[in-house]
Formats: sequence, structure tokens, C-alpha cells
Amino acid sequence: FTPVDEQELLEMREAFPHGRYMPRIEDSVFSLRAHLDFTAAKAGPIAAFQRTQRAAFAAEREDWMARGLHRFDEPDLPPPPEDALPHDAHAVLAPVPGSVWQMLKPPGAAVTAGEVLMILESMKMEVCVCAPAAGRLAALTAIPGQAVRAGQRLGFILPE
Repeated sequence: FTPVDEQELLEMREAFPHGRYMPRIEDSVFSLRAHLDFTAAKAGPIAAFQRTQRAAFAAEREDWMARGLHRFDEPDLPPPPEDALPHDAHAVLAPVPGSVWQMLKPPGAAVTAGEVLMILESMKMEVCVCAPAAGRLAALTAIPGQAVRAGQRLGFILPE
């Protein structure tokens, strides 16, 4: 624990997501008995701090609600239009909703069935999008950073 003033805390919060704040990490030994003794001795000030903390958080939540930041409603958009596939093509589909994180194969690349073509990020997990068949990756319709829906076509493969 390192005490900071309000301005320092705001600066840390701003810098941390961008990798510009590195917390100091120290090796130490934790004693549960010493911790319990300490918290018992400081019960009054701890309770007072927690009341202040709860009030501040309640005020922050009210501010979020007043500014409409307390919830996220994903717009119910129709799926993107898809052109008809050539009769022998194999569609590459998104297995889950998420966003395109990495493209591992470029259009025109020869691929084998089961080969990873791209990686989606979904709920902080990496999800591989694999080739459904061997052939040539004829087209990709997704780009890095793009949000995709489950079942959305991301490209197609033509047999060679």
C-alpha cells in the first residue's frame, strides 16, 4: 500500500491502461496473525474509512447513471450483407462473437483443413478461427479490430 493524493491517483489511472505506470512490487512475508491483530486494533478508523469509501462510490455510481455510463446496450444491428459464395467455396465463419485480434494468413495463401487463419478476442480469451477445408484462402472480409458476430462470414476458401 502506498498512499497517494487524488491527483496522483488520477494520473495512475490514466497511465496504467497504456503501460505507462508500473506499480512497485516488493517481496515480503505475510502473517495472518499480525494482520488480524492490526485490523482489530484499527477497527474504528477502518470502519470510518469504509463508510467514507461507500459514500464516495455511491456518489460515483450516481454520476455514472446521470451521464448514462452505468450500462452498455449493444445496438441490435442486422448482420453485414454477404455476397453469394462460389458453388465450391467453403465459408470461414466466426465461431463466437468478439473482435478480430490477429490475421495469420493473407488472402491468396494456401491453407490446410484445421489450420488457424485468424484469432478473435472474445471475453478476454483468444479464439482460433480455423480453415474448414484445404485450398486457397480466396477472400477475407474481416480486418483487425473489427467486431464480429457468431456465425458471421470472415472469408472463404476455394479448393485447389
